[in-house]
Amino acid sequence: DHVFDGRCSPGMLLSSAMLVLGAFAKRNLNHTTLCMQIWALSQGLMNGISSRFSAVPIRGTHTAGGQTDAAITVANAMMALSQGKVLPCMRKVVINAVCCVGMVFGGWLAGRHHKRWGVMTALIPAGALAFSATLLPKLIAPPKLALAAPPSRAAPVAPTCEKEQETKQRK
Repeated sequence: DHVFDGRCSPGMLLSSAMLVLGAFAKRNLNHTTLCMQIWALSQGLMNGISSRFSAVPIRGTHTAGGQTDAAITVANAMMALSQGKVLPCMRKVVINAVCCVGMVFGGWLAGRHHKRWGVMTALIPAGALAFSATLLPKLIAPPKLALAAPPSRAAPVAPTCEKEQETKQRK
């Protein structure tokens, strides 16, 4: 949850560094097997981290589970819409869509540039992951609550997906 709290994620940063280390193992040491093992460990670490997000657990390295979850949410939203009920939280659907677009775009970039850059093409996703671990949290951090304002003057806060889910679980 570091990323969503506006803090650097050491695990994601480590996963990024492992991508670079794998590229080094292949290019400089000519050790393809070591490269693949390091990359597999990097992706497993990334998957473990993204699956543990408290608000929206997603699998960052593969899409099948996330797409199933998103499809169920979209179906529930369509049913709620047709019945005039409150829509379910669509945050996971949006995040999954962004991940899928990123995967397709990353595959396209890799296919286009692999012949020219070889294994060093892996530095592109490593850089994107490092950005997600360090700078992105600062960009998407929740706004700081005004602690000086008395509670009666504070603006009403819209319920978040987490609060909506907690309310549903209590019922």
